This record gives sequence, structure tokens and C-alpha cells, in this order.
Amino acid sequence: MNVFREIVDWAQNLPPWQADAVRRLLVHGEFDENDKREVLAMLRREYHLLSDGEKAPLTQKPSRGRIGQVGSRSTATAQDGRAGARPYQA
Repeated sequence: MNVFREIVDWAQNLPPWQADAVRRLLVHGEFDENDKREVLAMLRREYHLLSDGEKAPLTQKPSRGRIGQVGSRSTATAQDGRAGARPYQA
């Protein structure tokens, strides 16, 4: 049994902003300040709390083929161009 597969499967039933937060943690192993801002904006969008003109990024659920082995952001570059993640097959 692969714990990463279980987490990915579990995250499919979460609200979109939470699933995206799980994906970010699985891919990057940590949240940086940008992740915190973006996930908070996704949460505010879901509850119609965005300020006038404020935008939130589109959410992405984790997927089995996209999640990588957790590593520090400085060791490698993920498929989305962010440093630190080492993608693996879940």
C-alpha cells in the first residue's frame, strides 16, 4: 500500500482549495509565503470573499502521476518550474 496514493485519493474529496494545498505539500514538501497567499486567495474565492479586483489562481487537485518525492525546494526543479521537488509516481 502506497501512502502517497492514499493521500492523493483522499484529497479528491476535499474542497478545491484544500486539495490544491495538499498537492502543493506533496510536490514541494513545504509551503512558502507565495503558497500561503495563493491558497488563502483560493479559500476566499470559494466563499465569495475576494476583494474587488483580487484574483485567485485556479485550483489543481493532486494526481497520481504528478506528485513527486518530497525534497527541499533548493535541490531540484519540479515540472511546473519550481525548485525543490523531485516528481515521483504515486
